Amino acid sequence: MTTWTPILLILVPMLMAVAFLYAWIYLKKRSNRKFPFADAVLRNPGESLAEKISDLSFDFAMYFPLAAIMPIYSYAAYLSIGADRQQPPSLIIAIPLFVFAALMTAWFIIKLIRTMNDLHRYRIGYAGEVAVGGALNQLMLQGYRVFHDIEGDKGFNVDHLLIGPSGVFAVETKTKTKLKNVHGKHDFKVMFDGKSLYFPDRPSSPHQVFLEQSRRNAKWVSKWLTEATGHSVKAQPVLVLPGWFIEIKKPGDIRVLNHNQLQSLASKMNNVTLDKSEIDRIAYQIQQRCQNRKIVPKVFSE
Repeated sequence: MTTWTPILLILVPMLMAVAFLYAWIYLKKRSNRKFPFADAVLRNPGESLAEKISDLSFDFAMYFPLAAIMPIYSYAAYLSIGADRQQPPSLIIAIPLFVFAALMTAWFIIKLIRTMNDLHRYRIGYAGEVAVGGALNQLMLQGYRVFHDIEGDKGFNVDHLLIGPSGVFAVETKTKTKLKNVHGKHDFKVMFDGKSLYFPDRPSSPHQVFLEQSRRNAKWVSKWLTEATGHSVKAQPVLVLPGWFIEIKKPGDIRVLNHNQLQSLASKMNNVTLDKSEIDRIAYQIQQRCQNRKIVPKVFSE
């Protein structure tokens, strides 16, 4: 038994931790308590990204110790084999153990790097959606209805929907970072010519991906709400670039704004007028779709 002591010292605590976790979940599911309410709760800004961040944080917590423990585990196996034979293992055994440890460690490090990159990207996007969501919420003081993180039909989501007297707006948030070497106001400026965006890091390269996504989302919202309400609904696409100065060279079919310009969506110059009954009818359909059904913790559900 003593020859396997190095491996057991690694495996036993890990197995005990996993067993404790499953036992805790099992006991919680069998408890006579339940969550205190079952009311529908609307989704918050960036909730889809928050869920991804939570999942990736769990992955990070798993990959990091595994990347560190694989060399230790392989060395423990090497010591155990040597203790069993009472002499150092031959190269036929040592080399495969070394290769195994190197390959597994490299694999976990690659997964760890990818996870950290995704976490960084999603956290930036989440911060932007929260900022835009907070600015849109201010329009509720003017009688507008605001909904966040509406799930689409095929795995996508609409960041925000604004409904009020001036119409229905499908708002897409894109949080793009800026260069650190700031040399003036032009480093913060995005030019929109009605068809493409031009960012300062690539002033001669037209950018259309954000605009195309905004159009697709607005088209889907229009189709969905028209079918759901039985009346024609035209959602206007809005692209928000938080923190950027937007220079409009020529208006296009999409409103391009930063998060401090969202009050302009309540302007009467939008040439669309919805009465209260229309707003309520549209808002009801959206409210049914963007309920947060994941808020109740699973370990407390019956």
